[in-house]
Amino acid sequence: FYTFQTMSYVIDVYWKKTKAERNPFKVSLFVSFFPQIIEGPLGRWNDLSAQLTAGRACSALDVRRGLQLMLWGYFKKMVIADTLGGAIGQVYGNLHYEAYTGPVVLLASLLFSFRLYCDFAACSDIAVGAAQLFGIDLIENFRRPFSASSFTELWRRWHISLSSWLRDYVYI
Repeated sequence: FYTFQTMSYVIDVYWKKTKAERNPFKVSLFVSFFPQIIEGPLGRWNDLSAQLTAGRACSALDVRRGLQLMLWGYFKKMVIADTLGGAIGQVYGNLHYEAYTGPVVLLASLLFSFRLYCDFAACSDIAVGAAQLFGIDLIENFRRPFSASSFTELWRRWHISLSSWLRDYVYI
């Protein structure tokens, strides 16, 4: 994510989508903003630079929202995803596949995709919540992907910042 964020800034400057920042500390702050550096969401210079350097004080509402989102992320990770991981591990960790019937293996496969979502979405929620504690608004990274009506829509709702980064900097 560090590399992707750096590349997006350099490419946007090269394509003249944004002006080059003359202050290296501002660019360093953008690239290394710690809540999003590990799991995302990937930020864009035009979206974050003003927020990072404006010096806006965070409000009690920012702190409340940030803590709520972080707690929801921790719940998603430690309660939902980790619990599902144990159940899925029982099925896939068994060397004797004949011990489980087809429906059980199918259910474990479906639960695995939900666990994967909970893991990724939880980390993004924690990052967005941590940034909110500083009064910084990051983009929503997962928008209920399993309620999508098609695979294309699911892809658009799943890890939104990475999908849009790939679209803007690799495909286009």
